[in-house]
Order: sequence, then structure tokens, then C-alpha cells
Amino acid sequence: MNALWTALVVFAVSAGAAEAAQNCALGAPYVAPNSRYTNNGNGTVTDSQTGLMWKQCSEGQSEPTCSGMPSLLRWAESQTVAADSEFADFDDWRLPTVEELESLVETACQKPAINESQFANTYSGGYWTSSSHPMDKDYYWYVDFRLGKRDFNGKSTNYGIRLVRRAQ
Repeated sequence: MNALWTALVVFAVSAGAAEAAQNCALGAPYVAPNSRYTNNGNGTVTDSQTGLMWKQCSEGQSEPTCSGMPSLLRWAESQTVAADSEFADFDDWRLPTVEELESLVETACQKPAINESQFANTYSGGYWTSSSHPMDKDYYWYVDFRLGKRDFNGKSTNYGIRLVRRAQ
């Protein structure tokens, strides 16, 4: 009985570890390849397609490997964190619009649906945007990086944040 129990525990741990790894479709075209980004060597990356500079780690994670869990915050708290950020000697960080955040979605991958070479250890969950829903200003768009889809929710929900600024 102990051998069976041990085998079940090993299987469960292995299955959990396998699910934690990013899953990319073989042969699928990449829409966010490494060639699109410039690593600025200061914890930021610039996207040549959009002209945006992104903080590589989610808020709450530690540089340089983006270790740890991101801070999951309500929308208003996310706005405050963005406004107060002075990362890499820039003080104009903000929450991205829903279109800007969606530009990071790597459609060839999921769990997370992002280029992990540029944005390591991205949380496979929702990230706030600055875009309110057009029909209800109490709801804001978020992008879920588990599958790379957008949706909206009330401002009291906790999501991650990835800061952005216009590259000069």
C-alpha cells in the first residue's frame, strides 16, 4: 500500500510540474518573437512593433529573474502603484490600455500566453488595464495570460499588473 501511495504522490507532483510549464504549439507561427524586442539591460524591454517600453517583471516579482509571485491588486491599488513607480529611472509608468497589453499575447503559447524569453515567469492569470468597459465605467478590461484572452470585471477583483511607458 505504501508503494501505491508513493507512486500516486510522485504522479501528482509530476503532473503539477508539467502543468506549470508553458505550452507552445509545434509549428505555430510566433506573433511576438524575440526579434521584436530589445532588452534594455535595466529590467525593461522595448517593443519595436508598438514603440512601448515594458517592465519585464510583473509588480511584486524580484529582478532579474522575475522570481516570486506577482502582487495581485484591485484596480485602484494598481493605478496607485503605477503612478508611484520610478523603476529604471523613469517616472511615467502606467497601466497599459487593453490593446497595448494584448499586444504582448503570444498566440502560439499558453500558460502563459506571452514570450517568456522576454517576460520570464509571467503569472498565468489576469492583468489589469487602464481601459474601462464602454457600457459600464465600474468595469475594466483585463488580459488573462493563461490563454491570452481579454475580459472585463469589477474594480474590486485582484489581478496582476505589468507597467508600460512610451519609449522615447
